[in-house]
Amino acid sequence: MEVYWIKLKYLLPALFGQTILELTKDKIIDRVNNRVVTWKNVKAIRKVKFRYSSGVAIELFDKTELTDHLNFIEKPFSYITDIFYGTPLVIAFQYVSGGNSEILLTIENYFLQKTSAKFRFAANRRAV
Repeated sequence: MEVYWIKLKYLLPALFGQTILELTKDKIIDRVNNRVVTWKNVKAIRKVKFRYSSGVAIELFDKTELTDHLNFIEKPFSYITDIFYGTPLVIAFQYVSGGNSEILLTIENYFLQKTSAKFRFAANRRAV
């Protein structure tokens, strides 16, 4: 049952013509997990690996911007994600259209354009 819910959760936005991951001039919108984060709150962006796939971890200056708006079911999952990946916001590449490198590069470019944190990105790039 849980596997079907997860698959349906990713497919519903696509069925209704919504993008799963949207990068705007002010924020990142993750429609699968119903999470919105402003670019001003993004500290760093890095690639993470899962068991069979990979994704992007978006590190935040203030995690409460994201976690305060979650319901009692979503909060524990957010805390677990934070423990394993160091951030409550991780987006899997497998459900976003495009190649993994292309998706990561696009998000990184938005990050560099929207913040003045070029030196932080360069430091993280060497570590990944």
